[in-house]
Amino acid sequence: MKKICMIALFAFAVLLYTHPVYSKNSPAEECVKNFYTWYITEDLKQDAPFRDPLDNPDIYKYVDHCTVNNIRIFYERDYIDVNYFTKSQDLWKEWLDDLVIHKEIKLTETVSIVPVSFKFTDEVS
Repeated sequence: MKKICMIALFAFAVLLYTHPVYSKNSPAEECVKNFYTWYITEDLKQDAPFRDPLDNPDIYKYVDHCTVNNIRIFYERDYIDVNYFTKSQDLWKEWLDDLVIHKEIKLTETVSIVPVSFKFTDEVS
């Protein structure tokens, strides 16, 4: 009986150790949340030395150099006329509270998609 209890206790401990904690975000989810928080805050700064977040060197903490350069080209050539990261014309400070980072979707061991949405509880005017 003692042996069965020890095996059951060990199995329970292993399950607890390997069971994911759903309240904790994955590193990819945290990175996306940090990026959008930084990006929206940076875009809303009126007196920032870099008015456009794409011009701020801090963007390279989150976005690859080639991607940033391609986005700049898209804007210069009028391929896109909305904010590349939010798919909107304007950004609002209320979006920081309405930011929803969804569960990470792992495509491979090194590639993930992290959907982002805004819960818009109140209409922004």
